[in-house]
Amino acid sequence: MLGHTGAKLPNDGFSLINPFDNTNVPHEFYIEVAGFRYQGIALEDITESMPVNFILEPSNLKDQNTVRVEVAGQKIGYGMGIE
Repeated sequence: MLGHTGAKLPNDGFSLINPFDNTNVPHEFYIEVAGFRYQGIALEDITESMPVNFILEPSNLKDQNTVRVEVAGQKIGYGMGIE
């Protein structure tokens, strides 16, 4: 568990540690999604096989580096710690 989380608490944010050198091997990607509970989609409605899109929002007035997270075309929140 420590190796998987990098010994961080959930509210510390996550770090991407896999360099993705080999694109032929499946990878797991974890991020925090801010605002999920306000989007009107239930966690039970999301499955591992659903497509996820990360959409830049450079016109966002609060943060020009904002990344909107969509699952199956529906916004579920904003990615935190994506650089």
